[in-house]
Amino acid sequence: MGSWIFDLSFKDEYVTHLITDKALAYLDEFTDGQPHYLNVTYTAPHSPWEKEQHPAKYRDLYADCPFESTPDLPNHPWQVASCPVPSDEQKRREYLTGYYAAISAMDEGIGKIIAKLKQLGVYEDTLEIIVVTMIFFQR
Repeated sequence: MGSWIFDLSFKDEYVTHLITDKALAYLDEFTDGQPHYLNVTYTAPHSPWEKEQHPAKYRDLYADCPFESTPDLPNHPWQVASCPVPSDEQKRREYLTGYYAAISAMDEGIGKIIAKLKQLGVYEDTLEIIVVTMIFFQR
């Protein structure tokens, strides 16, 4: 099969869904019985976290969430300048909702990939390494 490079251009598609769909399509090509490598690199949960950036399906999961597990602390002195910082409590809530919505969408995508591996009968021979490099900002 060799290198498999695909186009990730999109217009109105949620990028997390696009990445998942491309990974699932790639798994459909695992038909030769040989070992394969698949690196699924989600952009979630990186910003943007604004309301219009995430499907309501995921945002609605956090409509009544108090976000008690995410303390409102001062910015870390090493915080990257390009990281969005909320200006008030309403914006903080919007960003937290978007952040958690992105994680939920990514979690759903990982679940679909695992289900596909099981369907293909290769799950038991699959090594999964999940690395998270993003933590939420502090204000």
